[in-house]
Amino acid sequence: MKNWMTRFLYILIIVFSFSLFVSSPLVVAGVKPVFRLVYIVQEGDNLTTIAKKFKTTVSLLKKANKLTDKSILLPGDELFIPFDDESFEQKIEWPDTTLYSNSEPEFKIMDWQEYPVRIKQDPIKVNIPKSQRVIYHVKKGDSLYTLAREFNTTVAVIKALNNLESSIIRIGQQLILPTIGLTPKQVLAKTITPYELNLLARVVHGESRGEPYLGKVAVAAVILNRVLSPHFPNTIEDVIYQPGQFESVSNGQFNLHPTPSAYKAAREALNGFDPTLGALYFINPRVAKNTWWFKQRQKTVTIGNHVFAK
Repeated sequence: MKNWMTRFLYILIIVFSFSLFVSSPLVVAGVKPVFRLVYIVQEGDNLTTIAKKFKTTVSLLKKANKLTDKSILLPGDELFIPFDDESFEQKIEWPDTTLYSNSEPEFKIMDWQEYPVRIKQDPIKVNIPKSQRVIYHVKKGDSLYTLAREFNTTVAVIKALNNLESSIIRIGQQLILPTIGLTPKQVLAKTITPYELNLLARVVHGESRGEPYLGKVAVAAVILNRVLSPHFPNTIEDVIYQPGQFESVSNGQFNLHPTPSAYKAAREALNGFDPTLGALYFINPRVAKNTWWFKQRQKTVTIGNHVFAK
């Protein structure tokens, strides 16, 4: 009887131990719990200040986020904050931060459970001067992500500038976008409307019909140079319609339907190609009258029948 009882207890212990082993979260998870802590980069942040705030190191931040010495942080970017499990309870007491889980109404630490943890903060505040902002009309195919890439910014900054709560935008919607890091000509190219592009192609066609393709690009470049000059109107439409400036506008040639090459030349000038070397004026000496004013200008280049000058 004693041997039977001993064998029974031994078997019972083995079965109980096996059941604990199989049901253990350690076996199910296979690893220790992973808390993914994400920080939203604020204006003025850098790796050193972030590392100091979260009691970690710059090298660990770089490693956790696969950053290099050439990496640039922008407001709205998200960074994984590395830390060990033992220090987690201490870290949730950071000032001005609130931790929350995507799946729990309140954050709770439970053994062997993975939590998608983030730091909830007020929306980022952007301090971009009005001189470095532009009004953009949303076109087909645009998204906040593509616009952020084109304008060297982040989705979070665009949302903050426009008080957007969602990432949904519609064709024709006006957005305020930052122009920091962009040249004036790049801004003009990125914000030109279909109407303005058509005007530009029409004046190119009217002024340079019969000229080589390079001459068409040159005419478009002069229009854009005037838009960017403080001595002329600051829109494509106003530059073209400025009284007495372009013969094709005066004689009606401007109203002809532009050819595909005129549109191509306009786009090439918008993309930054300027064969005139910054010219603001051009004439055809063979047909031009009263050219005394042009002789006072600095000539830059001759293309086809046109002479260009600053």
